Amino acid sequence: MIKRADELLDEEPNFIQTLYGQSCFIFESPHIYGEDCKKCFEDNFLMQTPVSQLRMLIG
Repeated sequence: MIKRADELLDEEPNFIQTLYGQSCFIFESPHIYGEDCKKCFEDNFLMQTPVSQLRMLIG
């Protein structure tokens, strides 16, 4: 499990930063995602997204 996470970070050291960058793009794009795009920075979503991504990768 840990090995996969280490390999990911070796390949893409800014993985978590990229996830937050995507959230910023969604937040700033109501013309694409609608007015609900502002929800991407609610506390529960902001904390869950990187964690759920890592869980899927680690298994």
